Amino acid sequence: MAEASGGRTKTAARPSAMRGERAVEVISDPRRHPLPSRIEGVPFPAPVEKLLLAGLYTGVVALLVHGGAPLAGVRSLAGLLGLVLVLNYLFGRHLSKVEPGFVRSTRSQVGMYGAVLIVLGAARFLVDAALVPGAPAWLPHLVPLALATLVARIVHGQRFALEVTTYAGILLAVLLVVRGHPQAAVIEVLAVQLSGALVAAILTGSIRKRSKLVKVGVAIGCAQVITLACFQALVGDFDRTALVFAWLQGLAIGYFVTGSLPMIEALFQVLTDISLLELCNENDQPLLKKLLLTAPGTHHHSFIVGVLGEAAAESVGANPLLCRAGAYYHDIGKMVKPEYFAENQAKAGGCSPHDELEPAMSFLVICSHVKDGVEIGRRYGLHPRLLEFIPTHHGTSLVQYFYHRAMTRSPDDDVDESAFRYSGPRPRTKETGIVNLADAVEASTRSLDHPSPARIRNQVHDIIMNRMMDRQLDETPLTFADLSRIEDAFVHVLVGIFHVRPKYPQITVKG
Repeated sequence: MAEASGGRTKTAARPSAMRGERAVEVISDPRRHPLPSRIEGVPFPAPVEKLLLAGLYTGVVALLVHGGAPLAGVRSLAGLLGLVLVLNYLFGRHLSKVEPGFVRSTRSQVGMYGAVLIVLGAARFLVDAALVPGAPAWLPHLVPLALATLVARIVHGQRFALEVTTYAGILLAVLLVVRGHPQAAVIEVLAVQLSGALVAAILTGSIRKRSKLVKVGVAIGCAQVITLACFQALVGDFDRTALVFAWLQGLAIGYFVTGSLPMIEALFQVLTDISLLELCNENDQPLLKKLLLTAPGTHHHSFIVGVLGEAAAESVGANPLLCRAGAYYHDIGKMVKPEYFAENQAKAGGCSPHDELEPAMSFLVICSHVKDGVEIGRRYGLHPRLLEFIPTHHGTSLVQYFYHRAMTRSPDDDVDESAFRYSGPRPRTKETGIVNLADAVEASTRSLDHPSPARIRNQVHDIIMNRMMDRQLDETPLTFADLSRIEDAFVHVLVGIFHVRPKYPQITVKG
Protein backbone atom coordinates (compact mmCIF):
# COMPACT_ATOMS: atom_id res chain seq x y z
CA MET A 1 0.00 0.00 0.00
CA ALA A 2 2.81 2.40 0.88
CA GLU A 3 4.50 1.72 -2.45
CA ALA A 4 1.29 2.22 -4.37
CA SER A 5 0.57 5.40 -2.49
CA GLY A 6 4.02 6.70 -3.23
CA GLY A 7 3.53 5.94 -6.90
CA ARG A 8 0.32 7.89 -6.98
CA THR A 9 1.93 10.82 -5.23
CA LYS A 10 4.73 10.88 -7.79
CA THR A 11 2.35 10.68 -10.68
CA ALA A 12 0.07 13.38 -9.29
CA ALA A 13 2.92 15.70 -8.50
CA ARG A 14 4.58 15.60 -11.91
CA PRO A 15 1.80 17.16 -14.01
CA SER A 16 1.96 20.48 -12.16
CA ALA A 17 5.60 20.83 -13.10
CA MET A 18 5.03 19.64 -16.63
CA ARG A 19 1.99 21.81 -17.28
CA GLY A 20 3.90 25.06 -17.01
CA GLU A 21 6.49 23.80 -19.49
CA ARG A 22 3.75 22.36 -21.63
CA ALA A 23 1.86 25.64 -21.80
CA VAL A 24 4.99 27.51 -22.85
CA GLU A 25 5.79 24.85 -25.42
CA VAL A 26 2.33 24.94 -26.99
CA ILE A 27 2.33 28.72 -27.25
CA SER A 28 5.94 29.22 -28.34
CA ASP A 29 6.30 26.37 -30.84
CA PRO A 30 4.07 27.08 -33.86
CA ARG A 31 4.73 23.61 -35.29
CA ARG A 32 2.72 22.05 -32.45
CA HIS A 33 -0.14 24.54 -32.67
CA PRO A 34 -2.85 23.05 -34.90
CA LEU A 35 -4.54 26.36 -35.65
CA PRO A 36 -3.26 29.68 -36.98
CA SER A 37 -3.75 32.84 -34.95
CA ARG A 38 -6.57 33.96 -37.24
CA ILE A 39 -8.89 31.46 -35.52
CA GLU A 40 -8.73 33.60 -32.37
CA GLY A 41 -9.19 36.79 -34.34
CA VAL A 42 -7.41 38.93 -36.87
CA PRO A 43 -4.06 40.15 -35.50
CA PHE A 44 -3.71 43.78 -34.44
CA PRO A 45 -3.36 46.03 -37.47
CA ALA A 46 0.04 47.63 -37.94
CA PRO A 47 0.32 51.29 -36.85
CA VAL A 48 0.75 52.40 -40.46
CA GLU A 49 -2.36 50.49 -41.44
CA LYS A 50 -4.30 52.09 -38.60
CA LEU A 51 -3.18 55.57 -39.59
CA LEU A 52 -4.07 55.03 -43.25
CA LEU A 53 -7.49 53.69 -42.36
CA ALA A 54 -8.18 56.54 -39.91
CA GLY A 55 -6.97 59.16 -42.38
CA LEU A 56 -9.03 57.79 -45.25
CA TYR A 57 -12.13 57.53 -43.10
CA THR A 58 -11.72 61.06 -41.71
CA GLY A 59 -11.26 62.46 -45.21
CA VAL A 60 -14.39 60.76 -46.53
CA VAL A 61 -16.44 61.97 -43.54
CA ALA A 62 -15.19 65.52 -44.08
CA LEU A 63 -16.07 65.33 -47.78
CA LEU A 64 -19.59 64.07 -47.05
CA VAL A 65 -20.33 66.53 -44.26
CA HIS A 66 -18.47 69.66 -45.38
CA GLY A 67 -18.33 69.58 -49.17
CA GLY A 68 -20.41 72.45 -50.60
CA ALA A 69 -22.03 73.22 -47.26
CA PRO A 70 -23.36 76.70 -46.43
CA LEU A 71 -20.89 76.83 -43.53
CA ALA A 72 -17.94 75.97 -45.79
CA GLY A 73 -14.63 77.58 -44.92
CA VAL A 74 -11.18 76.78 -43.60
CA ARG A 75 -12.19 77.43 -40.00
CA SER A 76 -15.30 75.23 -40.17
CA LEU A 77 -13.34 72.49 -41.97
CA ALA A 78 -10.68 72.54 -39.25
CA GLY A 79 -13.38 72.34 -36.61
CA LEU A 80 -15.05 69.44 -38.38
CA LEU A 81 -11.80 67.50 -38.78
CA GLY A 82 -10.94 68.10 -35.11
CA LEU A 83 -14.39 66.91 -34.03
CA VAL A 84 -14.20 63.74 -36.13
CA LEU A 85 -10.70 62.94 -34.88
CA VAL A 86 -11.74 63.43 -31.24
CA LEU A 87 -14.82 61.24 -31.73
CA ASN A 88 -12.77 58.53 -33.43
CA TYR A 89 -10.14 58.61 -30.70
CA LEU A 90 -12.66 58.38 -27.86
CA PHE A 91 -14.72 55.75 -29.69
CA GLY A 92 -11.59 53.69 -30.41
CA ARG A 93 -10.29 53.94 -26.85
CA HIS A 94 -13.64 52.84 -25.48
CA LEU A 95 -13.91 49.90 -27.87
CA SER A 96 -10.36 48.77 -27.09
CA LYS A 97 -11.58 48.15 -23.52
CA VAL A 98 -15.04 46.68 -24.12
CA GLU A 99 -14.79 45.26 -27.68
CA PRO A 100 -11.14 44.25 -28.24
CA GLY A 101 -12.16 41.86 -31.00
CA PHE A 102 -13.38 44.79 -33.08
CA VAL A 103 -10.16 46.76 -32.57
CA ARG A 104 -8.04 43.73 -33.53
CA SER A 105 -9.85 43.18 -36.80
CA THR A 106 -9.15 45.49 -39.72
CA ARG A 107 -11.93 43.71 -41.60
CA SER A 108 -14.46 44.55 -38.89
CA GLN A 109 -13.37 48.16 -38.72
CA VAL A 110 -13.60 48.62 -42.49
CA GLY A 111 -17.05 47.01 -42.55
CA MET A 112 -18.42 48.95 -39.60
CA TYR A 113 -17.06 52.31 -40.67
CA GLY A 114 -18.34 51.54 -44.15
CA ALA A 115 -21.86 51.11 -42.73
CA VAL A 116 -21.54 54.47 -40.96
CA LEU A 117 -20.41 56.10 -44.21
CA ILE A 118 -23.42 54.65 -46.03
CA VAL A 119 -25.66 56.29 -43.42
CA LEU A 120 -23.84 59.62 -43.76
CA GLY A 121 -23.92 59.43 -47.54
CA ALA A 122 -27.66 58.80 -47.56
CA ALA A 123 -28.11 61.62 -45.01
CA ARG A 124 -26.11 64.04 -47.18
CA PHE A 125 -28.26 63.28 -50.20
CA LEU A 126 -31.59 63.45 -48.35
CA VAL A 127 -30.75 66.60 -46.37
CA ASP A 128 -29.56 68.45 -49.45
CA ALA A 129 -32.65 67.29 -51.37
CA ALA A 130 -34.93 68.55 -48.58
CA LEU A 131 -33.37 72.03 -48.81
CA VAL A 132 -34.33 72.37 -52.48
CA PRO A 133 -37.36 74.70 -52.85
CA GLY A 134 -40.58 72.70 -53.15
CA ALA A 135 -39.05 69.44 -51.89
CA PRO A 136 -40.76 67.51 -49.06
CA ALA A 137 -39.47 68.59 -45.64
CA TRP A 138 -39.71 65.04 -44.30
CA LEU A 139 -36.94 63.60 -46.54
CA PRO A 140 -34.30 63.65 -43.72
CA HIS A 141 -36.52 61.26 -41.75
CA LEU A 142 -35.56 58.58 -44.28
CA VAL A 143 -31.92 58.51 -43.15
CA PRO A 144 -31.17 54.80 -42.45
CA LEU A 145 -29.42 55.15 -39.07
CA ALA A 146 -31.07 51.90 -37.96
CA LEU A 147 -29.18 50.12 -40.76
CA ALA A 148 -25.81 50.68 -39.07
CA THR A 149 -27.34 49.69 -35.72
CA LEU A 150 -28.81 46.48 -37.12
CA VAL A 151 -25.53 45.44 -38.73
CA ALA A 152 -23.63 46.19 -35.51
CA ARG A 153 -26.17 44.18 -33.50
CA ILE A 154 -25.77 41.15 -35.75
CA VAL A 155 -21.99 41.33 -35.79
CA HIS A 156 -20.99 42.24 -32.20
CA GLY A 157 -24.08 42.25 -30.00
CA GLN A 158 -26.42 44.71 -28.32
CA ARG A 159 -23.90 46.83 -26.39
CA PHE A 160 -21.77 47.38 -29.46
CA ALA A 161 -24.88 48.30 -31.45
CA LEU A 162 -25.79 50.98 -28.90
CA GLU A 163 -22.25 52.35 -29.02
CA VAL A 164 -22.31 52.54 -32.82
CA THR A 165 -25.74 54.21 -32.67
CA THR A 166 -24.40 56.91 -30.35
CA TYR A 167 -21.34 57.48 -32.52
CA ALA A 168 -23.25 57.60 -35.82
CA GLY A 169 -26.00 59.73 -34.24
CA ILE A 170 -23.48 62.42 -33.25
CA LEU A 171 -22.06 62.49 -36.78
CA LEU A 172 -25.58 62.71 -38.20
CA ALA A 173 -26.38 65.68 -35.96
CA VAL A 174 -23.16 67.41 -37.06
CA LEU A 175 -24.04 66.82 -40.72
CA LEU A 176 -27.54 68.26 -40.27
CA VAL A 177 -26.15 71.39 -38.63
CA VAL A 178 -23.34 71.89 -41.15
CA ARG A 179 -25.68 71.41 -44.10
CA GLY A 180 -27.86 74.26 -42.81
CA HIS A 181 -30.79 72.30 -41.40
CA PRO A 182 -32.84 74.25 -38.77
CA GLN A 183 -31.94 73.30 -35.22
CA ALA A 184 -35.50 72.35 -34.28
CA ALA A 185 -35.62 70.03 -37.29
CA VAL A 186 -32.27 68.54 -36.28
CA ILE A 187 -33.70 67.51 -32.91
CA GLU A 188 -36.77 66.02 -34.57
CA VAL A 189 -34.80 64.04 -37.15
CA LEU A 190 -32.34 62.80 -34.54
CA ALA A 191 -35.13 61.69 -32.17
CA VAL A 192 -36.94 59.81 -34.93
CA GLN A 193 -33.76 58.11 -36.12
CA LEU A 194 -32.61 57.18 -32.61
CA SER A 195 -35.99 55.65 -31.74
CA GLY A 196 -35.79 53.31 -34.73
CA ALA A 197 -32.13 52.50 -34.07
CA LEU A 198 -32.77 51.68 -30.40
CA VAL A 199 -35.60 49.35 -31.36
CA ALA A 200 -33.23 47.61 -33.78
CA ALA A 201 -30.64 47.15 -31.02
CA ILE A 202 -33.16 45.89 -28.47
CA LEU A 203 -35.37 43.59 -30.53
CA THR A 204 -32.93 41.88 -32.88
CA GLY A 205 -31.58 39.29 -30.43
CA SER A 206 -31.08 35.74 -31.69
CA ILE A 207 -31.87 35.39 -35.40
CA ARG A 208 -33.01 31.85 -36.15
CA LYS A 209 -35.33 32.82 -39.02
CA ARG A 210 -34.77 35.35 -41.77
CA SER A 211 -38.33 36.56 -41.28
CA LYS A 212 -37.32 37.93 -37.88
CA LEU A 213 -35.27 40.69 -39.52
CA VAL A 214 -38.34 41.72 -41.50
CA LYS A 215 -40.33 41.85 -38.25
CA VAL A 216 -37.59 43.98 -36.70
CA GLY A 217 -37.86 46.28 -39.72
CA VAL A 218 -41.61 46.62 -39.11
CA ALA A 219 -40.91 47.47 -35.46
CA ILE A 220 -38.32 50.07 -36.51
CA GLY A 221 -40.89 51.69 -38.78
CA CYS A 222 -43.54 51.70 -36.04
CA ALA A 223 -41.14 53.33 -33.54
CA GLN A 224 -40.24 56.03 -36.05
CA VAL A 225 -43.90 56.67 -36.88
CA ILE A 226 -44.84 57.04 -33.20
CA THR A 227 -41.93 59.41 -32.49
CA LEU A 228 -42.62 61.49 -35.58
CA ALA A 229 -46.35 61.65 -34.81
CA CYS A 230 -45.54 62.93 -31.31
CA PHE A 231 -43.39 65.73 -32.75
CA GLN A 232 -46.09 66.60 -35.27
CA ALA A 233 -48.62 66.76 -32.43
CA LEU A 234 -46.36 69.25 -30.62
CA VAL A 235 -46.43 71.70 -33.53
CA GLY A 236 -49.96 70.85 -34.65
CA ASP A 237 -48.96 69.97 -38.21
CA PHE A 238 -49.79 66.39 -39.22
CA ASP A 239 -48.24 64.99 -42.39
CA ARG A 240 -49.58 61.53 -43.18
CA THR A 241 -47.18 61.08 -46.09
CA ALA A 242 -44.20 61.56 -43.76
CA LEU A 243 -45.62 58.96 -41.38
CA VAL A 244 -46.14 56.43 -44.18
CA PHE A 245 -42.61 56.86 -45.52
CA ALA A 246 -41.11 56.68 -42.02
CA TRP A 247 -42.76 53.27 -41.61
CA LEU A 248 -41.78 52.08 -45.09
CA GLN A 249 -38.16 53.08 -44.45
CA GLY A 250 -37.99 50.77 -41.44
CA LEU A 251 -39.51 47.93 -43.45
CA ALA A 252 -37.01 48.54 -46.25
CA ILE A 253 -34.12 48.31 -43.78
CA GLY A 254 -35.41 44.95 -42.55
CA TYR A 255 -35.66 43.54 -46.09
CA PHE A 256 -32.28 44.98 -47.10
CA VAL A 257 -30.43 43.42 -44.16
CA THR A 258 -32.25 40.11 -44.72
CA GLY A 259 -31.04 39.97 -48.30
CA SER A 260 -27.56 41.16 -47.35
CA LEU A 261 -27.10 38.72 -44.44
CA PRO A 262 -24.76 36.30 -46.31
CA MET A 263 -22.61 39.25 -47.41
CA ILE A 264 -22.53 40.63 -43.84
CA GLU A 265 -21.45 37.24 -42.48
CA ALA A 266 -18.69 36.93 -45.08
CA LEU A 267 -17.46 40.49 -44.58
CA PHE A 268 -17.28 40.33 -40.79
CA GLN A 269 -16.57 36.58 -40.58
CA VAL A 270 -19.40 36.01 -38.12
CA LEU A 271 -21.80 33.12 -37.71
CA THR A 272 -25.43 34.03 -37.15
CA ASP A 273 -27.89 31.56 -35.68
CA ILE A 274 -29.31 31.06 -39.17
CA SER A 275 -25.92 29.88 -40.45
CA LEU A 276 -25.40 27.69 -37.38
CA LEU A 277 -28.76 26.01 -37.93
CA GLU A 278 -27.82 25.37 -41.55
CA LEU A 279 -24.47 23.91 -40.46
CA CYS A 280 -26.28 21.53 -38.10
CA ASN A 281 -28.61 20.28 -40.84
CA GLU A 282 -27.33 16.84 -41.80
CA ASN A 283 -29.40 16.78 -44.98
CA ASP A 284 -27.52 19.79 -46.37
CA GLN A 285 -24.01 19.29 -44.95
CA PRO A 286 -21.87 16.77 -46.86
CA LEU A 287 -19.32 16.63 -44.04
CA LEU A 288 -21.91 15.43 -41.52
CA LYS A 289 -23.26 12.91 -44.04
CA LYS A 290 -19.76 11.55 -44.56
CA LEU A 291 -19.21 11.32 -40.79
CA LEU A 292 -22.43 9.34 -40.41
CA LEU A 293 -21.47 6.85 -43.12
CA THR A 294 -17.78 6.54 -42.25
CA ALA A 295 -17.86 6.66 -38.44
CA PRO A 296 -21.44 6.13 -37.22
CA GLY A 297 -20.35 5.69 -33.60
CA THR A 298 -18.49 8.98 -33.66
CA HIS A 299 -21.50 10.62 -35.31
CA HIS A 300 -23.74 9.44 -32.45
CA HIS A 301 -21.18 10.54 -29.87
CA SER A 302 -20.99 14.00 -31.47
CA PHE A 303 -24.78 14.27 -31.47
CA ILE A 304 -24.97 13.53 -27.73
CA VAL A 305 -22.13 15.97 -27.04
CA GLY A 306 -24.13 18.56 -28.99
CA VAL A 307 -27.20 17.95 -26.81
CA LEU A 308 -25.11 18.23 -23.65
CA GLY A 309 -23.32 21.34 -24.88
CA GLU A 310 -26.50 23.10 -25.92
CA ALA A 311 -28.16 22.47 -22.55
CA ALA A 312 -25.08 23.63 -20.65
CA ALA A 313 -24.67 26.74 -22.79
CA GLU A 314 -28.24 27.81 -22.09
CA SER A 315 -27.60 27.47 -18.35
CA VAL A 316 -24.57 29.81 -18.34
CA GLY A 317 -25.56 32.36 -20.98
CA ALA A 318 -23.26 31.05 -23.74
CA ASN A 319 -24.29 30.49 -27.37
CA PRO A 320 -26.25 27.20 -27.45
CA LEU A 321 -26.26 26.85 -31.24
CA LEU A 322 -22.52 27.49 -31.48
CA CYS A 323 -21.94 24.76 -28.88
CA ARG A 324 -24.15 22.34 -30.78
CA ALA A 325 -22.52 23.05 -34.13
CA GLY A 326 -19.03 22.89 -32.64
CA ALA A 327 -19.86 19.53 -31.05
CA TYR A 328 -21.16 18.13 -34.35
CA TYR A 329 -17.82 18.85 -36.05
CA HIS A 330 -15.31 18.43 -33.22
CA ASP A 331 -14.45 14.81 -34.04
CA ILE A 332 -14.52 14.83 -37.85
CA GLY A 333 -10.86 13.80 -37.84
CA LYS A 334 -11.89 10.31 -36.71
CA MET A 335 -13.15 9.64 -40.23
CA VAL A 336 -9.55 8.98 -41.31
CA LYS A 337 -9.07 5.93 -39.02
CA PRO A 338 -12.52 5.25 -37.54
CA GLU A 339 -11.75 1.66 -36.52
CA TYR A 340 -9.18 2.82 -33.97
CA PHE A 341 -11.84 4.53 -31.83
CA ALA A 342 -13.94 2.50 -29.42
CA GLU A 343 -17.32 3.95 -30.45
CA ASN A 344 -16.83 2.69 -34.02
CA GLN A 345 -15.70 -0.83 -33.16
CA ALA A 346 -18.14 -3.64 -33.83
CA LYS A 347 -18.85 -4.81 -30.31
CA ALA A 348 -17.51 -4.29 -26.81
CA GLY A 349 -14.94 -6.80 -25.66
CA GLY A 350 -13.89 -7.68 -29.22
CA CYS A 351 -10.52 -7.27 -30.87
CA SER A 352 -9.13 -3.77 -31.07
CA PRO A 353 -6.41 -2.58 -33.45
CA HIS A 354 -4.65 -1.16 -30.40
CA ASP A 355 -4.05 -4.68 -29.07
CA GLU A 356 -1.17 -5.05 -31.52
CA LEU A 357 0.31 -1.58 -31.00
CA GLU A 358 2.63 -0.13 -28.43
CA PRO A 359 0.98 2.51 -26.17
CA ALA A 360 3.09 5.31 -27.68
CA MET A 361 2.00 4.34 -31.20
CA SER A 362 -1.64 4.05 -30.09
CA PHE A 363 -1.40 7.53 -28.63
CA LEU A 364 -0.07 8.92 -31.92
CA VAL A 365 -2.96 7.34 -33.80
CA ILE A 366 -5.53 8.67 -31.35
CA CYS A 367 -3.93 12.11 -31.19
CA SER A 368 -3.79 12.41 -34.98
CA HIS A 369 -7.57 12.82 -35.22
CA VAL A 370 -7.15 16.42 -34.05
CA LYS A 371 -4.74 17.35 -36.83
CA ASP A 372 -6.77 15.37 -39.37
CA GLY A 373 -9.93 17.12 -38.24
CA VAL A 374 -8.45 20.58 -38.74
CA GLU A 375 -7.24 19.63 -42.23
CA ILE A 376 -10.62 18.15 -43.19
CA GLY A 377 -12.44 21.18 -41.82
CA ARG A 378 -10.29 23.56 -43.84
CA ARG A 379 -10.76 21.44 -46.96
CA TYR A 380 -14.53 21.69 -46.58
CA GLY A 381 -14.38 25.43 -45.83
CA LEU A 382 -15.49 25.11 -42.20
CA HIS A 383 -15.78 28.47 -40.45
CA PRO A 384 -12.84 29.39 -38.16
CA ARG A 385 -15.22 29.61 -35.16
CA LEU A 386 -16.04 25.92 -35.66
CA LEU A 387 -12.47 24.90 -36.48
CA GLU A 388 -11.54 26.15 -33.01
CA PHE A 389 -13.54 23.34 -31.38
CA ILE A 390 -11.43 20.61 -32.98
CA PRO A 391 -8.11 21.08 -31.13
CA THR A 392 -9.62 22.59 -27.98
CA HIS A 393 -12.03 19.73 -27.23
CA HIS A 394 -9.05 17.84 -25.77
CA GLY A 395 -6.86 20.83 -24.98
CA THR A 396 -3.60 19.63 -23.45
CA SER A 397 -5.26 16.81 -21.51
CA LEU A 398 -3.65 13.45 -20.79
CA VAL A 399 -4.67 10.34 -22.73
CA GLN A 400 -4.95 8.41 -19.51
CA TYR A 401 -5.72 4.95 -20.91
CA PHE A 402 -2.54 4.62 -22.95
CA TYR A 403 -0.45 6.47 -20.37
CA HIS A 404 -1.41 3.97 -17.68
CA ARG A 405 -0.98 1.15 -20.17
CA ALA A 406 2.57 2.35 -20.83
CA MET A 407 3.18 2.57 -17.06
CA THR A 408 1.93 -1.01 -16.66
CA ARG A 409 4.12 -2.36 -19.45
CA SER A 410 7.21 -0.56 -18.17
CA PRO A 411 6.83 -0.38 -14.37
CA ASP A 412 10.56 0.22 -13.87
CA ASP A 413 10.81 3.03 -16.42
CA ASP A 414 9.87 6.63 -15.77
CA VAL A 415 7.26 7.18 -18.48
CA ASP A 416 7.17 10.79 -19.59
CA GLU A 417 3.64 12.03 -19.00
CA SER A 418 4.05 14.93 -21.44
CA ALA A 419 4.51 12.42 -24.25
CA PHE A 420 0.90 11.31 -23.74
CA ARG A 421 -0.73 14.74 -23.75
CA TYR A 422 -2.53 16.44 -26.61
CA SER A 423 -0.76 19.44 -28.11
CA GLY A 424 -3.66 21.87 -27.49
CA PRO A 425 -4.47 24.71 -27.40
CA ARG A 426 -6.72 24.75 -24.37
CA PRO A 427 -10.25 26.20 -24.64
CA ARG A 428 -10.45 29.99 -24.60
CA THR A 429 -14.19 30.67 -24.77
CA LYS A 430 -17.21 29.52 -22.83
CA GLU A 431 -18.42 27.48 -25.79
CA THR A 432 -15.17 25.60 -26.41
CA GLY A 433 -14.81 24.98 -22.67
CA ILE A 434 -18.32 23.52 -22.49
CA VAL A 435 -17.69 21.19 -25.44
CA ASN A 436 -14.39 20.14 -23.87
CA LEU A 437 -16.28 19.06 -20.75
CA ALA A 438 -19.22 17.56 -22.65
CA ASP A 439 -16.90 15.39 -24.74
CA ALA A 440 -15.20 13.96 -21.66
CA VAL A 441 -18.47 13.49 -19.77
CA GLU A 442 -20.23 11.68 -22.63
CA ALA A 443 -17.35 9.25 -23.15
CA SER A 444 -16.97 8.58 -19.42
CA THR A 445 -20.62 8.07 -18.50
CA ARG A 446 -21.08 5.63 -21.41
CA SER A 447 -18.70 3.24 -19.62
CA LEU A 448 -20.83 3.11 -16.44
CA ASP A 449 -22.23 -0.35 -15.74
CA HIS A 450 -25.34 0.78 -13.90
CA PRO A 451 -25.91 4.47 -14.70
CA SER A 452 -28.16 5.47 -11.81
CA PRO A 453 -28.75 9.21 -11.23
CA ALA A 454 -26.40 9.23 -8.25
CA ARG A 455 -23.60 7.48 -10.14
CA ILE A 456 -24.09 9.76 -13.12
CA ARG A 457 -23.81 12.86 -10.93
CA ASN A 458 -20.69 11.57 -9.19
CA GLN A 459 -19.09 10.72 -12.52
CA VAL A 460 -19.93 14.11 -14.05
CA HIS A 461 -18.65 15.93 -10.97
CA ASP A 462 -15.37 13.99 -11.02
CA ILE A 463 -14.80 14.66 -14.73
CA ILE A 464 -15.40 18.41 -14.36
CA MET A 465 -13.18 18.64 -11.29
CA ASN A 466 -10.41 16.66 -13.00
CA ARG A 467 -10.48 18.95 -16.02
CA MET A 468 -10.42 21.99 -13.78
CA MET A 469 -7.54 20.65 -11.66
CA ASP A 470 -5.68 19.77 -14.86
CA ARG A 471 -6.00 23.50 -15.71
CA GLN A 472 -7.80 22.82 -18.99
CA LEU A 473 -10.29 25.62 -18.21
CA ASP A 474 -7.79 28.26 -17.06
CA GLU A 475 -8.12 30.34 -20.24
CA THR A 476 -11.93 30.28 -20.38
CA PRO A 477 -14.21 32.86 -18.71
CA LEU A 478 -16.12 30.05 -16.94
CA THR A 479 -16.63 30.62 -13.21
CA PHE A 480 -17.21 28.15 -10.37
CA ALA A 481 -20.89 29.06 -10.47
CA ASP A 482 -20.91 28.30 -14.21
CA LEU A 483 -19.32 24.91 -13.62
CA SER A 484 -22.01 24.09 -11.08
CA ARG A 485 -24.75 24.99 -13.57
CA ILE A 486 -22.99 23.03 -16.31
CA GLU A 487 -22.84 19.99 -14.03
CA ASP A 488 -26.58 20.21 -13.31
CA ALA A 489 -27.35 20.56 -17.03
CA PHE A 490 -25.20 17.54 -17.93
CA VAL A 491 -26.78 15.39 -15.23
CA HIS A 492 -30.30 16.38 -16.29
CA VAL A 493 -29.64 15.36 -19.90
CA LEU A 494 -27.74 12.15 -19.08
CA VAL A 495 -30.35 10.93 -16.61
CA GLY A 496 -32.91 11.31 -19.39
CA ILE A 497 -30.70 9.40 -21.82
CA PHE A 498 -29.93 6.54 -19.42
CA HIS A 499 -33.43 6.26 -17.99
CA VAL A 500 -34.61 2.85 -16.81
CA ARG A 501 -37.43 1.17 -18.67
CA PRO A 502 -39.77 -1.30 -16.93
CA LYS A 503 -39.49 -4.93 -17.95
CA TYR A 504 -42.46 -5.92 -20.01
CA PRO A 505 -44.03 -9.32 -19.20
CA GLN A 506 -43.86 -11.98 -21.85
CA ILE A 507 -47.14 -12.53 -23.61
CA THR A 508 -47.88 -16.01 -24.87
CA VAL A 509 -50.10 -16.05 -27.91
CA LYS A 510 -52.56 -18.89 -27.78
CA GLY A 511 -52.89 -20.52 -31.13
